Amino acid sequence: KEMGIEIRTGTPIGKKTNIRNLKIRYDAIFLATGAHQITRLNIPGEELKGVYGSLEFLEELKQGGISASAIKKAVVIGGGNTAMDVASTMKKTGVKEVALLYRRSRKEMPADINEIAETEKDGVEIRELVSPLTFSGQDHLEAIECQKMELGLPDLTGRSRPLPVKDSKFTIEVDLAVNAVGEKPTIDFLPELISINGDGTTATDPMTMETSLEGVFAGGDVVLGSATVSEAIVNAYRAAKGIEKYLQKS
Repeated sequence: KEMGIEIRTGTPIGKKTNIRNLKIRYDAIFLATGAHQITRLNIPGEELKGVYGSLEFLEELKQGGISASAIKKAVVIGGGNTAMDVASTMKKTGVKEVALLYRRSRKEMPADINEIAETEKDGVEIRELVSPLTFSGQDHLEAIECQKMELGLPDLTGRSRPLPVKDSKFTIEVDLAVNAVGEKPTIDFLPELISINGDGTTATDPMTMETSLEGVFAGGDVVLGSATVSEAIVNAYRAAKGIEKYLQKS
């Protein structure tokens, strides 16, 4: 604000205000809308009370909607930095037992190695090669049916594909579960002229961060998916340079 930047809140981009309208009024646009849409597990019982998405859980905890000290057993599903953050936050705020379930081995975990070490230091149990099958309970989550996994040949990500082990189902009694397998961008407000990648992220020139719609740039999680702050900063730097060159040519 001190630099003269105007901040407008309460201005959703969609029907009344959209990218086409903005292009008429502004020479360049930068999209930094992040990735806030939870990737669903698509397993039975996901709608039960006590089953949260990662961002939903952290917000409820922050607002006092969840009393961590009243939770005896909690499970976090995922193997990325978000999963580690959620699991550590649980322990630090008073959850008695916290386990992190990951369907591959520790070697395949996308989380930073230091994040994994800190999570274990905080008292979180990391259970590798475990995949949830069903959430169960009456009015509230009571248990998770899981299955042991083993690693097969590499998939399209280059990591070993997790395969179910025959006759290996087991049940974990739990009060709360958090889905932290990842977030994806919300892109339904973007015009059709902006190309979207197969994974739902926004396609850009990697050096200028310009999208397929001239004068519209993007960076951060809307381009990368659920990534890190440092990667978003690199995107922002490249976009600033790209926008500067674009305005000089206009």
